[in-house]
Amino acid sequence: MQRDSYQLLAQRLDSLPNGYPPSPDGLELQLLAKLFTPEEADLAAKLRLTPETSRQIVERVGGEHK
Repeated sequence: MQRDSYQLLAQRLDSLPNGYPPSPDGLELQLLAKLFTPEEADLAAKLRLTPETSRQIVERVGGEHK
C-alpha cells in the first residue's frame, strides 16, 4: 500500500530533532505524497543522517547499483 511508505517516512521524520508530528486528519501524509513517489518515500525512510555513498546504501537496503 502506498500510504504505508508515507507513514514510514513520516515516522522517520518525526524521530528527527525537529520532528514531524502526526495530525488528526493525516494532512502530513498528503503533503509527503505531493513531494515523494511511494518508492522515493520508502527509500528516504531508510536513509541515515550520516553520509553514505550510493553503493553503501544499496548494499544496506538492497537493490541494484547502476
